[in-house]
Amino acid sequence: MPSIPGIEITSREGTHILVYFYERRHLKKFYTKYIQPFLGQDVMSSTKLSMEEIINSARLFPSVTIFPHPYSVAYTGICNLNFEPSRLERLLEVVDGVEVINAGNIHRWNLRCALLGLYLKKSITGGSDGHSLYHMGRVVTIAEGEKSGPAMLDAVKNGRVRVVGKEINLLRKVASSTAKLNVHAAAYPGLLGKNIRYSYRVIRIKSVLIRQQLQLRYYRRRNRFNPFI
Repeated sequence: MPSIPGIEITSREGTHILVYFYERRHLKKFYTKYIQPFLGQDVMSSTKLSMEEIINSARLFPSVTIFPHPYSVAYTGICNLNFEPSRLERLLEVVDGVEVINAGNIHRWNLRCALLGLYLKKSITGGSDGHSLYHMGRVVTIAEGEKSGPAMLDAVKNGRVRVVGKEINLLRKVASSTAKLNVHAAAYPGLLGKNIRYSYRVIRIKSVLIRQQLQLRYYRRRNRFNPFI
């Protein structure tokens, strides 16, 4: 069975990115030189690398970069408040593609991911995001042609793939998330810190938006009789 060397990396911002390689030796060199020195103590820890640094390092090798579940819980997807709009736009421009169906995601977010893929006109993929045998194959990326890893990556890059599948049910999502947290309990302090920082950022941004809306409402009410406003 042909396979594709790949790795999922968590950036300094807590956001995920997938990198697929044409050759195993390139994955090994990429991990050893550019990822491993910047890893935390636990497998669930973020790296100390920004998203831009990860993509730039991946570009040194024949590879395909994909943003998985771009819309998802908190900061794990690229479309989150950790990234200013201009920065997000640049990242979406340089990445090779986005994941449009993730079996572990909720349906509403997957729809937004699919719309993003259509809007960007970039490569699309789908994945099971499997953490148990039951999850495997719930979502697949398919292409016609030679049955080899390089041929599949070429198909992804050239937009000659289709994504088929659906989300797992809610109870299994809860069970899977609980199992992951139990296995990686050592990462709790780091995860807690990321959650607190992200929550503060969300509150700060929401507060600014609410203040702007109130100011606009007051301005309109104050000038509601002015025909030139």
